[in-house]
Amino acid sequence: MHQPPAVRVTTHDARDPERLNDAPRRGMDAGDCGPRPDRHLFCISGGTKLFVQAHFGVLEQTMVQSHIPFPLASALFVSMVEFACGARLALGLLTPLCAAMLAGDMIVAIASNRIHSIQAGGVLAWLDDFLYLPEVLYTLILVWLIFSGPGRYSVDGLIAWRAGLSGVEC
Repeated sequence: MHQPPAVRVTTHDARDPERLNDAPRRGMDAGDCGPRPDRHLFCISGGTKLFVQAHFGVLEQTMVQSHIPFPLASALFVSMVEFACGARLALGLLTPLCAAMLAGDMIVAIASNRIHSIQAGGVLAWLDDFLYLPEVLYTLILVWLIFSGPGRYSVDGLIAWRAGLSGVEC
């Protein structure tokens, strides 16, 4: 039976350690395999908060309830950071800086609002509920992006290639 061209049949074991160590030579790196769909979520969420008045109002009210100073300015700053840095992450532009900004945003969200929503009886149950918060997962992904960089197929990678910085791992 004919297989579509997108399917590649291999005769070797994909779990072969030599193949895994060969990944950089084959053109793969952590930034290329990274969670690009998650990078778009920040842009969409920040854009909605920034451009839809009802969503901005909910964010501002959350800032008031969490006792964040200057709730209007803080809500504007958070939505702008999520929109601008999320768009740059989706493109792979200034990835470590944008990931650090968004990780700071997530850490403040966890510390000021989300951590108080956990209603668990014991330490392990509390830790389990904490690790299920989406902000914790986003923070882990963003910290990974800070250290791994955007990858070869990004605006940062294109700039490094055009500048002749072939030894730079983006």
